[in-house]
Amino acid sequence: MSQEAKVLYSTVIDAPVSRVWAELRQFDKLPGLASVENVNSSSSTEVGCVRKIIVGSEHVVETLIEFSETDYVVGYEINQHSENLFPDPVFEYTGKLQLFEVTEGNKTFVHWSANWKGSEKWQATRESISNLFALIIGETDKAVKQQ
Repeated sequence: MSQEAKVLYSTVIDAPVSRVWAELRQFDKLPGLASVENVNSSSSTEVGCVRKIIVGSEHVVETLIEFSETDYVVGYEINQHSENLFPDPVFEYTGKLQLFEVTEGNKTFVHWSANWKGSEKWQATRESISNLFALIIGETDKAVKQQ
């Protein structure tokens, strides 16, 4: 039986939104992940760009479905993933990363969400996805602080 699942991850990075966006806007690059490749040669900011992320012996293929330079948005969907990438297969997965300027202190609010359909193990999958979001945003935080 298919169940609707959702994960939300949010944090504040102590850096201007322009610096954080510079780290996250390229669909074919993700801080903290060594193997992200553009598989269809589209511009990494063009809707329709397809990336393949390899994590150990597992992989996921995602398509950019929304991009806004002015609203700091990257939206994507999973096209395909290896069987053991998540504790539970995901179906109809869409994710959205959006940055917001925090004017007091010149900081960035990061909001990352994902929705999908899964089965009885969806909670373990939610934890895996949340941990991945935390890793990427943690590495982004480190990168902008080194600038």
